[in-house]
Amino acid sequence: MLVMVMSLGSAAITLTVSSQPAILTETQNSTSFTISSIGNELFNITSPTNPVNETIEDSDGHKVILTITPPVNLSNITQATFDVIATSISDDFNLAKESTTITINAENASSSSDTDTETVTIYFETPFCEYENPGELNIYIDDISVEGGFGDDEEYWYPFDEIEIDLVIEPGDYDIENIEVKWELYTESGGKIDDGKESDFDLDWDDDDEELIIKFKLDNKLSKLKGEDKLVFYVKAEGKIDDNDAGSDNKKETCEWDSEEVELITNDNFVILDDFQFPEVVSCGSDIQITADVWNIGDDEQDDVYVLVYNQELELFEEEIEIGDIDDFDDKELVFEFQIPEDAKEKWYTLEFTVYDDGNDIYENDNDDEAEFTISFKVEGSCVVEPQVVVSASLESGGNAGEELVIKATVTNTGSKLVTYELNPIDYADWATLISVEPSSVILSAGESKDVLVTFDVNKDVSGDKLFNIELLLEDEQVIKQPVSVTIEESDSGFGFITGNIISESNWYLWGIGALNVILIVVIILVALRVAKK
Repeated sequence: MLVMVMSLGSAAITLTVSSQPAILTETQNSTSFTISSIGNELFNITSPTNPVNETIEDSDGHKVILTITPPVNLSNITQATFDVIATSISDDFNLAKESTTITINAENASSSSDTDTETVTIYFETPFCEYENPGELNIYIDDISVEGGFGDDEEYWYPFDEIEIDLVIEPGDYDIENIEVKWELYTESGGKIDDGKESDFDLDWDDDDEELIIKFKLDNKLSKLKGEDKLVFYVKAEGKIDDNDAGSDNKKETCEWDSEEVELITNDNFVILDDFQFPEVVSCGSDIQITADVWNIGDDEQDDVYVLVYNQELELFEEEIEIGDIDDFDDKELVFEFQIPEDAKEKWYTLEFTVYDDGNDIYENDNDDEAEFTISFKVEGSCVVEPQVVVSASLESGGNAGEELVIKATVTNTGSKLVTYELNPIDYADWATLISVEPSSVILSAGESKDVLVTFDVNKDVSGDKLFNIELLLEDEQVIKQPVSVTIEESDSGFGFITGNIISESNWYLWGIGALNVILIVVIILVALRVAKK
């Protein structure tokens, strides 16, 4: 790919690049470009008028010498074609596109004071493959996605983004053995950031396409990312043509490659968190320490940075962590410690971390992403959860077989917060049928009590002590289970008992007769004593 930089003059003679040079490589070491005048004005080339040498150099000092040769005819022309050839190519030239700029000067053929200048940029690139592709193997980048971070797939990336690249390898007209897929990531200026290699495989000419996924994170050699505005991802598939297809060129090597340029954002005022370290499981009452790296991934120093941590359930209400000043493309350590409450629920918790600047604003990049991060851990073990509620039960009415039995349950909120409890009777199916629970849920302020009436239809053929449980639920989780004992009398009896003996209203006369008999006996004894004294 060639990028032209044009400098248009304001004089009557105006030059343009009408034919652009191709990218030079070690195997394609010659190209050309053509300068023309707009409006076909006649012009003279004033420089260069003889062959000149220019140097292309990579970031490690490897060089390529370019010889630029002007056309034979330099006067009274409407266009001029310049030939370019690359010579003296250094070994190990970096896998990156490097360039040099050629300046062409011209004057109007009829007026030497009417001049214009055009510049042309010529690129040299080292192919990722070391040899040709006689096996007609094909590999291409099918999709690029940012799986974690702030980038936008193939559009732009931020440092510390987690990248996923989908590759497709297609067979050609031959069976290819021992195919290896290799990749490398470079800055546009030639600094190598990362690389990798996938296991080898075979691919026959009539096979389906092979698909691979490459994953990496932009956290290697971060110093090379500073000040860069583009990254280049290179990938290649190389193997050997099968014996039966190679003929006299036994096991001929074959290779194909692809690349993709992506914009790199390093000029935002943006501070992020990375590399969180913390235990995945912690117990109630224990201390937990969380560490992370606080990175300034912009090109300006950031002052008075701080982080707020939040989780209402764990009573973390925007705990502030001071970080301080951070130089551009530098980091500082975040350390945060707190104690898990002894009465915390055993479950997964999420902590929210938000990074703020010295103006008390959340850091936000130019794409409107805020510097907000979350981590999750599980609380499990040694948790002491004391119920913040008390349930008591008493007989309201009934207590005979074949009749309705009404139990009054009194629910008291002994905690300090407004709560809603659901009352659920269980474990009664062998002696009764549940008719109703009124109300089925109660809303209680701190210290408040409310009554709930539980009505059963007692089976006709039961008697004696019977048990059931009153289950109290908070957000579908059991808070307390209160056992209740009920004594059921046969249908012709009149006693009903709950957690001890309780006189039923329907059997008061039996107790009255017994009491009258006792009184009569006492009277008879008193009369007998008086007669005896006489």
